[in-house]
Amino acid sequence: MLSLHSQSDAFAHDHYTMRGFILFLLCFVTAGSAIAGVKNIGTPRVIQYPNTVYQGGTQSWCSDIGSNGMAYFANNEGVLEFDGVNWRKYPLPNRTVVRSIYAAEDGKVFAGGYNEFGYFQPDSSGIFRFYELQSLLPEENCDFEDVWSIFPLGNKVVFQSFNQLMILENGLFTVIPAPNTFHFSFLVNDLIYVNDIKSGLYVYDGNALKKLNNIDKLAGKLVWSILPFSDDEILIATDDQGIFHYNGQRLAPWETPVSEILMNSQVYCGTQVSEDEYAFGTILGGVILCSKSGDLIQHLNIEKGLQNNTILSMCLDQYENLWLGLDNGIDYIAINSPLTYLSSFNNHSSGYATVIHKGNIYFGTNQGLFYCKWDALQNSADETVYKLIPETQGQVWALKVIDETLFCGHNSGAYIINGSKATLISDIQGAWDFIQPPGRDDIIIGGTYTGLVKYEKEAGKWKCIGEIPGFDESSRYIFSDAKQKLWVSHGYKGVYHISLSEDYDQVTTFDFYTTGRGFPDDEKLSLNSIDDKPVFTSGNEIYLFEPDVDSFLIHQTLKRKLGFSEISSFVEDKEDNIWFFTPYDMGVFRKKEDGSYTHVAIPFRELHGDFIKWFQSVYAYDDANIFIGTQNGFVHYSSDYERDYTIPFNTFIRKISVLGGYDNIISRGYDNYRSEESVLPFRFRNLQFDFAANDFENQDMIVYYSKLENFDDAWISTGNTASRQFTNLRQGDYIFHVKAINAWGVESSSDTWSFRIKPPWYFSIWAYFGYFVIIMVAVYGFIRYTLSNIRHSQKKFKEEQEREYAAKKRQLQIDTLKAEKEVIRLRNDKLRSEKKQKDMELANTTMQIIQASKALASLKTDLQMLSKELGDHSAVGRVNRILKKVNRNIDTDKQWEVFEKHFTSVHEEFLKRMKEDYPDLSPRELKLCAYLRLNISSKEIANLMNISVRGVEISRYRLRKKLELEHDQNLTDFIIKY
Repeated sequence: MLSLHSQSDAFAHDHYTMRGFILFLLCFVTAGSAIAGVKNIGTPRVIQYPNTVYQGGTQSWCSDIGSNGMAYFANNEGVLEFDGVNWRKYPLPNRTVVRSIYAAEDGKVFAGGYNEFGYFQPDSSGIFRFYELQSLLPEENCDFEDVWSIFPLGNKVVFQSFNQLMILENGLFTVIPAPNTFHFSFLVNDLIYVNDIKSGLYVYDGNALKKLNNIDKLAGKLVWSILPFSDDEILIATDDQGIFHYNGQRLAPWETPVSEILMNSQVYCGTQVSEDEYAFGTILGGVILCSKSGDLIQHLNIEKGLQNNTILSMCLDQYENLWLGLDNGIDYIAINSPLTYLSSFNNHSSGYATVIHKGNIYFGTNQGLFYCKWDALQNSADETVYKLIPETQGQVWALKVIDETLFCGHNSGAYIINGSKATLISDIQGAWDFIQPPGRDDIIIGGTYTGLVKYEKEAGKWKCIGEIPGFDESSRYIFSDAKQKLWVSHGYKGVYHISLSEDYDQVTTFDFYTTGRGFPDDEKLSLNSIDDKPVFTSGNEIYLFEPDVDSFLIHQTLKRKLGFSEISSFVEDKEDNIWFFTPYDMGVFRKKEDGSYTHVAIPFRELHGDFIKWFQSVYAYDDANIFIGTQNGFVHYSSDYERDYTIPFNTFIRKISVLGGYDNIISRGYDNYRSEESVLPFRFRNLQFDFAANDFENQDMIVYYSKLENFDDAWISTGNTASRQFTNLRQGDYIFHVKAINAWGVESSSDTWSFRIKPPWYFSIWAYFGYFVIIMVAVYGFIRYTLSNIRHSQKKFKEEQEREYAAKKRQLQIDTLKAEKEVIRLRNDKLRSEKKQKDMELANTTMQIIQASKALASLKTDLQMLSKELGDHSAVGRVNRILKKVNRNIDTDKQWEVFEKHFTSVHEEFLKRMKEDYPDLSPRELKLCAYLRLNISSKEIANLMNISVRGVEISRYRLRKKLELEHDQNLTDFIIKY
């Protein structure tokens, strides 16, 4: 409710009654242009803008539409501007409440507040600047308090406060004081009507203020609205006396059906919405739309989507829709539309089915079946009450009239609806649909979650016989194309062609059709009918069954007639029009007399995405009453409603800002106030353009396109995003273009901005001069440097030659030494090879001596034994002689001489060093050293020295002592390494 206790001293007049004090706060907005007419079924779409969205005060006292198509509001916190995307707020300099506003043709927006008025106008950067006008008044007229109304009158602008009219013409003011105290004023038919609290109504025609004749009955009354009735007649709305009709001579009550509603709701403001229709804003009852004859068309309030029931101001925009300034918020009502909404079904239930039957209209929702009187809905501008039919709570799938009986398909089963009563005739869950086979008016076949159900008429009443055996698939779509033949479509499996018994008691056979039989996909199959023939949709194509090939083929004839194939389902109405749905949109193909179709889709574009996917529904009662199911209830469409969808709109560049931390706004506002070309420094090459299109009806469906010449090759779409960024632009000239396409497919005018990005400082004239100087200095330095380098190079070359000569000489010496070393290495290799050969020979010789010694010793032993065994002395003598020869060959001294000769040739220095280092070694010990040098075992040494192994061990022990070896030193290792 309007706050009334914060007003100024303007109310402190002794002759005001308390009622006049309370109701003294409303402004009026001028009448708008004519429209096709406001619908009375359903509720127009309401778009709410709470103060948290527009970031202003709660109350908006006046509203107007500028010549640029933007909406302006006189708000508690300043002037509000809405461009279709963003809200902007412009407070008055003294920060008072803005009471009145007028958007002039030249782009000025006049505004009035407490002791202040003037106009806003964009400067060269498009920023709204306020230019005050009160300083032009004579000093004695400057204390005028609130300016409540601003009107154009020819080439004049009239400002009205409680105590005077201030008329601005050619920069000068004329002031007309109030006879007593003005209330409000109204512009009607190029005349300004002003109500004086004591004296009554006056009229200002641009020359003088004159009192109206025969109007004394209204003296002392508060007049809240004056509207045109004809060229010389007006309607006058008062606070508590109702509405009067006045023709210049006679004042009479406007006694019509809506009069009592307006009086009880208490009119605040009003406007003419068409030649034959009015809209009244009230204190208590919201908005009331009525005809010139006084019949109620619409009554919109909080229950029907408004934020508040107190309407402070209203105006029509360029789309002939209604803006409302509320006591708390701003609302937009799309009254110029063939679509209205019926959604008062238990918190906006989803809509699945509609039918009109026996004077009632029924709405099937996900929460149950609702109904109301059809006549009441057609004449229910004030309020419609939808009643839930008992026992039907839950999901309703279908409503169908067969044999003058209304059948309701429900999640719980099948119902017969008679008025407001529902009778359950089948508790088989999930009743999808009902059909009557051809030639059998006593049978109905129903499709359910689990198959088919038979209903039969007995004694004038329908009853459920039961499920039809032989088929148990979900049967959402069913159609009978011949006797005992049914088509059934399963949304996720395929299509069935079913044959039933003669009495429809049994499924005898069925054929199943899936992919490979014409359909591209098993899923999302839909069964429809055109001209009583089955037609199927799948994969955005329309199919018919061709029995000759036992398969489904694309319906080329229908496709050619429609010229459109992206259809998921459709319904043919009784006028042969085809209402179709895509997954997100809908339309209608209207059949013409020549059998062709007209495609109509534009009126339904505002419903994009609102349908229940794969459960879309439409019910065409007649051309003026089509009901469409949506996620939030039902939509009423009238094809008789004439609406111009080609209304032009504008796209504006609202702000141009620099990115990258500069936080610099280059321009904002309007193109006609923007300089033709802006020159930007190179550091401003990262830019963001914010834009807006002033199509207020479907802002979220506007698609923006922009193009930057010298950067883009074609128009670039940003979708619904009203901004675009550019980074790292090069130096050069650019022109930015932006346009939009609205929901109706209309392209807006484009806005442009030309700008040039200057080269960076290092590309300026002074920079080039500096570069020249630097280059000259560099060239001179380069020459000096080159000559110096040449001299240095010559010197360096000479030194290098000398170094190379010395290096080659050193290298020759090194090579000579390497050659000598190589000769020595080869000689050493030869010596090592020879030594190795001698070692091998020595080893072989030693082994031979060892083997010979072993053999002779063995032979000696054998001979000695033989000598003992022989008894013949002559034989013993011969054996002894042989023993002597063996002993002579076993002579160790001779063996040593042979061994020493070979050993010395290999290890010529070894025995010499041993004798020198250890002179006390005996010859026998030197022999032992030689044998150990060859790493010969003790047993073999014993054979060579003709002693026992024990004797070898004793000799080794004595040798260790003479060599003075430590206990842990190995004698053989010492001898080998020595």
